[in-house]
Amino acid sequence: MTTNDEIDLKQYIAILKKRKKLIFLIWILITFSAFFYNILMPKTYRASGKIFIDKKKMEIKMEPQFQTYSEDISSNTYVMLLTNRTLLNNVIDKLNKSNKFNINLTYDQLSKMIVMNNIHNDLDSKINIFEIIVDTSDPNLSKDISNILLEEYVNFFQQLNSKNNKDINEYITKQISVSRSTLNEEETKLKKFKETNSLELLQKQIKTHIDDLSDNESSLLRINNDLIEMEYLYNQLKEEYNLGKLIISSPLVENSILYQDLRRRILDLEIKKELKDTINDTKETLSGVIKNILEKQDFQIDNLKIKKINIEKNIEKLKKGIFEYQSKIASLELSKQVLERNFTLAQKAYLMLSNKLEEIIIEDKVQPASMKIIEYAEAPKNPISPKILR
Repeated sequence: MTTNDEIDLKQYIAILKKRKKLIFLIWILITFSAFFYNILMPKTYRASGKIFIDKKKMEIKMEPQFQTYSEDISSNTYVMLLTNRTLLNNVIDKLNKSNKFNINLTYDQLSKMIVMNNIHNDLDSKINIFEIIVDTSDPNLSKDISNILLEEYVNFFQQLNSKNNKDINEYITKQISVSRSTLNEEETKLKKFKETNSLELLQKQIKTHIDDLSDNESSLLRINNDLIEMEYLYNQLKEEYNLGKLIISSPLVENSILYQDLRRRILDLEIKKELKDTINDTKETLSGVIKNILEKQDFQIDNLKIKKINIEKNIEKLKKGIFEYQSKIASLELSKQVLERNFTLAQKAYLMLSNKLEEIIIEDKVQPASMKIIEYAEAPKNPISPKILR
């Protein structure tokens, strides 16, 4: 230690000795203030009890391939239920009927006195332990409120579950009735649709139209070929006829017996050197025969053209009919799918509600959570506040 340090320490000691009366006076004031504070301030006594809650899920296998289980209530829900107005009013009524304490608690006052803590939460086993704490100025009052609250809380929770299941049961029963009615309506619609709309018959009609269309297209192809050939022969014969030829090689005159006879006669007359007038008359007759063949061929060509037009119209009509049938089938298929989908949805809704009703009935017999009091409160011996001079 240096010389300067020794000087400073001596100075501090000298100052303390000089001010010792003041320091002692301050200590006395603090001590007496704490003593009187501890005596005069109201004391708070805390009592607490514990509730054991087993939230294990009750699994129940149902047909067809349904599984139900009791609902898992969160820890916050248990805490929020503690301040339920009905619950606390029941506690106040029971406390007043005991006539042990001359107090008139209100809901707001009691709700400020109580606290609920989750002191054990096992996620795997679904086991919770809650502590209900009551703080008042009277140790016996804290104990009684805590114990009454424990019992009322358990009863209130069980009644609440029973009421909820009953309300849900009634609601689902009504919904099942509505769902059954909807299911019957959709089933009737689907049945009526199948009776009045035969998709198989429409498919057969389309097949018939397609077969007819194929036949008409084949006929049209043959007529086109015949028409081309006839027009070619007609034009060839007409050209030779316009050139004044009487000896014609066209296939159109080969089958004409009259033409062949006249042609041989002309050749015979020319060989025999008959009179020119006779030969000319025979040639005119032959010319008339050729003209008649041309007119007949022209008439046949016109008939083929008319037939071609009619077949083309029939083909267009068949194509239009096939398109209309296909459109109608597509529309009916869509309507059928909608009806089948609505029926399936209605059926699923009905089955879901029916199974849910069975689930609620079972849950009504099996509590969703097992709750019991494992520790009642005892009157505290010492206050929790004030803590000074304890």
